[in-house]
Amino acid sequence: MIIPVAAQAPCSGAERASRGAAWTEGRWAMQYLANREPPLDDLFVDPIIRLVMARDHLQVDKLRAQLETVRRRVNEEDGQRATGDGSA
Repeated sequence: MIIPVAAQAPCSGAERASRGAAWTEGRWAMQYLANREPPLDDLFVDPIIRLVMARDHLQVDKLRAQLETVRRRVNEEDGQRATGDGSA
């Protein structure tokens, strides 16, 4: 029996990871076809992404910290533009 993606209950990244490659290629991929980006937690448990990160010597905690730094800077710049305090 095939259950439509919309009818299936969401699950945690750990549960998704335990399902293996079939999960990655099936339902997991289908839910992001409408130009929606997956949450970082979903990406970081994907086996292919983990392999690429390992190849590139990237660690999840360090990447999260870097992304948080970028997010803060972007938010600060947006705030400066909104108040006219920046030079952008």
